[in-house]
Amino acid sequence: MSDLDLNELSPTLRAMAAILSDGGMHESAELHKCCGPSSPRVVRVHMTRLRGFLPRGEAIICEFKGKKFYYRWVRLLSSPNDGKR
Repeated sequence: MSDLDLNELSPTLRAMAAILSDGGMHESAELHKCCGPSSPRVVRVHMTRLRGFLPRGEAIICEFKGKKFYYRWVRLLSSPNDGKR
């Protein structure tokens, strides 16, 4: 989806970025498969780390739908105030 340099990422984050790169909704359980034998809660930790590598104007959002968590990699809409604080 972006100009993210996958070589900067760990193998786990690289696999998650590859899954999310299509911009679709992906269930937390699908992303957990990249983490090996660990707690399902570790997906949130990896998503937090992955967000730190994203270029400005992109985000990974978490959506709760039908009692399940889904993650999606999105481009944010720009506004006239971008970069102005």
